[in-house]
Amino acid sequence: MTPVNYESLEDIHKAINGLLPSDIRIREIRPVVPEFHARFSVESKIYFYKVYNGAIMDPFLRHYAYHSVYKLNVAAMRDAAKLFVGKHDFSAFANVSRNDRTPNPVKNILRFDVNEMVLLKLNKVFSLCFASVCGKKFLSRPGLAKPIQP
Repeated sequence: MTPVNYESLEDIHKAINGLLPSDIRIREIRPVVPEFHARFSVESKIYFYKVYNGAIMDPFLRHYAYHSVYKLNVAAMRDAAKLFVGKHDFSAFANVSRNDRTPNPVKNILRFDVNEMVLLKLNKVFSLCFASVCGKKFLSRPGLAKPIQP
């Protein structure tokens, strides 16, 4: 492959977006120090989860949301989410069968929000539940969730 010299960050930005599928976009690009590592140098991460709450999963959302046929108690979920905010020892969540305990199991959850959007579609009521968790140095193993950097 022939190396390419780009004139500006904007050129790099456009080139990367040109290579990505249309449903994935790089929203911002900026210079960093050479020691920066995209995974290990972040100050915090935000994880977004969507749950489709209805009897039959919407086929257009099947790749973008979990499905729950059981009625979610969003108020209880909000109350439970509040308990995670702050610094806590998450040793109990480690997968001991894989010996992957982290050196420091204390993590700082900055924010944990749960919201619901109730919709009517073809005379049927369904809802989308959204949860977002913002924290420092958590869910760092690949494959657990997909982060969106703040």
